[in-house]
Amino acid sequence: MHKCEQAAALWHLMNAFHYHPLPLNNELSRRTYHNFLEISDPWGFYLLPQDLEELSSFQFKLDEEISNKSCTFTSKMALLFKERISQADSLVNSILNQNFDFQRKETLFINYSKKTKTKQNSKETHYEKWRKYLKHSIIRQIYSDLDDSTANTIKYAEFYKKIPDAKDKIRTRINCSLEKKANPKEGLPQIMHSIFMESIALSYDPNSSYFTQDDNDWFISSLSQEGESFGLSFVQNQEEEIEIASLTPGGAAWKSNALAEGDLVKRVILDDSIQPDLNCTDAFQLNSKIEASSIKKMKITVKNTSGKHITIELKKSKSKIEFNTLKSFLLNGKNKIAYMAIPSFYFGGKNSNSKGLADDVAREIARLNKEKVEGLILDLRNNGGGSVEEAMDFAGIFINEGPLSIWKYNGGIPEVWKDKNKGKAFDKPITVLVNGFSASASEIFASTLQCYNRAIIVGSPTHGKSSSQIIVPLDTNILHNMALFKEKTSENGFLKVTMEKIYKINGGSFQGDGLQPDIILPDLWESYYERESSLNYALKRDTLYKTFYYNPEPQFDKERLIKKSKDRILMKEEFKYITQKLDSLSTENVNKVKVPLDFEGYWEMKQQEKNKEQVEQKILLNPSEEYIVKNNAYVQKLIPSDPILAKTNKTIMKDIQEDIFIEECYFILQDMLMP
Repeated sequence: MHKCEQAAALWHLMNAFHYHPLPLNNELSRRTYHNFLEISDPWGFYLLPQDLEELSSFQFKLDEEISNKSCTFTSKMALLFKERISQADSLVNSILNQNFDFQRKETLFINYSKKTKTKQNSKETHYEKWRKYLKHSIIRQIYSDLDDSTANTIKYAEFYKKIPDAKDKIRTRINCSLEKKANPKEGLPQIMHSIFMESIALSYDPNSSYFTQDDNDWFISSLSQEGESFGLSFVQNQEEEIEIASLTPGGAAWKSNALAEGDLVKRVILDDSIQPDLNCTDAFQLNSKIEASSIKKMKITVKNTSGKHITIELKKSKSKIEFNTLKSFLLNGKNKIAYMAIPSFYFGGKNSNSKGLADDVAREIARLNKEKVEGLILDLRNNGGGSVEEAMDFAGIFINEGPLSIWKYNGGIPEVWKDKNKGKAFDKPITVLVNGFSASASEIFASTLQCYNRAIIVGSPTHGKSSSQIIVPLDTNILHNMALFKEKTSENGFLKVTMEKIYKINGGSFQGDGLQPDIILPDLWESYYERESSLNYALKRDTLYKTFYYNPEPQFDKERLIKKSKDRILMKEEFKYITQKLDSLSTENVNKVKVPLDFEGYWEMKQQEKNKEQVEQKILLNPSEEYIVKNNAYVQKLIPSDPILAKTNKTIMKDIQEDIFIEECYFILQDMLMP
């Protein structure tokens, strides 16, 4: 299929499978147009006001491009971006050749919201945007290269001497980045085409998308965890710096006891001789370099979160990777309550000892029943979902029998997902802890237990994703040959399509604004949560009038539970602090960051941020006096012979002991146990 025909094929497939098909008209064109601008130039560094004025003629013509199988728009955008990237390169070098006054007080505003950022008002604004960005990059680079102890005492004369070196690093980094944008290995026309395809998919809803064969291959390869590794991965932060994203328990980096998530990577030497230029290497490339089978040794220098530079040497080793290891803990106080964090709704692979989350939970429940626990806290905070089938099997563990959720295709008859197994593996009271990052399968599970009066849901409203997606090859032949669904290769790419809506068994929905907890707790992150209803073209919330019979358990006295919880929150110093902070915050001001661009003001800002973090930790991270966190008997037997488990276990237990949200769930369960 010629790439100019792919957009039409994408539209046909989206309309064949999507829950809410869209006609090929001006509205689809408008959505696609704005999505394209947002993806291709989110910060407004390239397109000029006159470009936007000229391009506006396409706003209501892209439906014709799709229908006519034309590449006019993407070809024009490729040529335009080639020219604007070249101009940006010249502008960057011109600005960096100028002198910067770092004693002059001025401010850069950074908008981290997913809402539209592209605002080009004039050439002066475009120039100023680059000038302030580069000034910020220089000052950040200088302070990043210094230990905090040195930065705290540096005078302007010393600071001034470091500007040329910082400029060189920034120049190299940006020139390299612009070169990659102008001449990607796929070719700029192909990049513009992929953005166009993604823009069409996102016009339907925020969970539909387009990805290439390379994207699919990378995803599949990323699932493999076999062989030797350094046991760490890198990510690009918001300032385009490389930092440590994660450490694998038991891996070489983890065992060093010197590295941590968030450490800034300053230098890497592989096998004593290969030194990647970090100013011209992104996190994805660096991950690829260290994962090469030929590389066995790495010397890495980082600036850690304490502000100090350290250098250590790592050797590759085989590590036992357990991303989804599930363990329960005991909260031993007046009542014996179990706690279990659910990281994701994973399913077991061919080489895994686990059949999936539900299977692992069932084993833990059997151990907890032997411990004679009186209640259970299930922690789904920050759980973005996973396998819906695992979520349903998980819910079935706590429900005797009956329907679990309702599914509906566009124009289809509602279908019910039933509990596969009769009987409950656990019949004690339950609280489910959620927040604004709990999404999809997490919400389905929590809503099921809520409908059955099987648990009290505690925390913040969830994300609000009440839909499911399928992945299909970009091939219209699948409309006539369903066997093609299983194809793992497609030269035309793949589509992720929102195909169904999911409803609670009472016919209600949590789409958009999320599942509402029975008991809401003040959450310091509340202003940062971006629920699905705030995203462009999110599916609308609605209600099913056809429901299925189910037999809920007797309802807890929620009014009494809510009142008791509110009374405790009003008296708890930690929750008082959070409430006061929330009163002073809004979604708007947490997403728009004000950064001073003078050397004293910038350092003062960084110190204030650090001091605020220390104050919050002192206020919020206090061990609960109501219980002691213990391991269950099974884990206690494993710890003496497993030093890695012993170390991670100690950290996890400390985190649980200091978590005020877990403590409040403990109190709520005590209230539920009272007659």
